[in-house]
Amino acid sequence: MSKKKTGMAEELAGSDDINRAPDGGRTSFIQASSPVDKGKLVGDGRFYPAGATVSFRAAGVQEIRKWASMDENNPKEVYDGIIDIIKSCVRGIHWKDLKEADRFKMLLYIHDATFMEAEHKMQIKCTCGSCRAEYNAEVLPDHLSYKNLPDKIMEKVDPVTGRLVFDTRSFGEIEISIPSLGAIEIVTDYAARQNIKWITENKAFLDIAPYLILDWKTAGKKTMDDLNAEYNSWGVKKLGAMLELQGRMATAMNKDASSKCGQCGHINKVDVNKGFEKGVRRFFVPGVSNFDTEFL
Repeated sequence: MSKKKTGMAEELAGSDDINRAPDGGRTSFIQASSPVDKGKLVGDGRFYPAGATVSFRAAGVQEIRKWASMDENNPKEVYDGIIDIIKSCVRGIHWKDLKEADRFKMLLYIHDATFMEAEHKMQIKCTCGSCRAEYNAEVLPDHLSYKNLPDKIMEKVDPVTGRLVFDTRSFGEIEISIPSLGAIEIVTDYAARQNIKWITENKAFLDIAPYLILDWKTAGKKTMDDLNAEYNSWGVKKLGAMLELQGRMATAMNKDASSKCGQCGHINKVDVNKGFEKGVRRFFVPGVSNFDTEFL
């Protein structure tokens, strides 16, 4: 039986002749980076520091092998698997500087660069809200959109740091940052060191803490203890104002996916969670579309 000819990518993916990461570790043969239009990120990219660039590369065989080993019934392993892919494939900025709100969109960018075939794109069964036609909605990164924050909030974005700086009548200046993956990691690690009773009693603090961490590089346990002490010193009025602000910011971080009906052109909202009904693990281990024709 003759062996089907493979392309350069397939041959390199199965070989040990792969590039080395800057730290000496093995990484994917695919090293070319693709830039992301910052205007398509949360807040139109304005929550990132001036001059920051975001790019990505496709996942390579090493990353996919690690992904394939996850227990998709373990939420922590799933989250860690997502972070591992982002850590390996995000370029331009440090992966911890990526905003939490952009995590899934970046994962989609990496996925679509990794699997170029149409059969491996994320497709979700959708019923048109207008003509009721059923079709497979293809979910691409640019199909994800964010709810716009009011102009009154967006005008408070510092164009240099990307942080939000508010002058208040009662509390002076308040500076917050849209949560980064680094900030989320710090808060998660801090919570993991506490007991269940403490976590239950301090859920509101854990929700708002990622917004108070302005720079994950200088934050740590001491800083978290300080933030917790500061939070506990707030009076009722400031606590209410801060939680209201945090709630509005969190709502605006929600992502919507949209798809155009091929029959009538109506734009439908798509529930991206349905894209994982066969399991999160299959997102980067999709298998083959037709087993009988692939295996001769």
